[in-house]
Amino acid sequence: MKKHNCWEFKSCGRGPNDKNDCPAAVDNDLNGVHGGVNAGRACWVSAGTRRGSAITGTFAKELKECLRCDFYKLVEMEEQSSEFGFSTSRLGMLKIRNCSESLQDSSATSKANDIDEKLRHEFIVEVSKMMTGNKDLPVDQKTSKEKLKR
Repeated sequence: MKKHNCWEFKSCGRGPNDKNDCPAAVDNDLNGVHGGVNAGRACWVSAGTRRGSAITGTFAKELKECLRCDFYKLVEMEEQSSEFGFSTSRLGMLKIRNCSESLQDSSATSKANDIDEKLRHEFIVEVSKMMTGNKDLPVDQKTSKEKLKR
């Protein structure tokens, strides 16, 4: 059975070769995730994809609408029993992509660890900024690693 990308399923005319590319159609960071082209089977994590709208609101608001989408439900159903499973988050999808690459390339494990470390650091920086109310708070990587261990 062929796995469809969102632009094929929705027939929106915003695929990679169409006049008005969708952000999911050009998001090559997620190429191959859930068996799709670019973010074609991970469109819910690409900003600005929803029905061709401009980027609006927060990710949580956008995701809430995506969870009701027939295409999202199809991908979830198709991928839950697959070798690497299904993910709603970009981080989870990057891990899926890296795991599948590891079958072809043993260095993928170190890439996944690098991504994990970078995302942990970015998360801690953002949480520290929110907790202190200081948007310009510099947090070095050593400090964030120590906070992670707590």
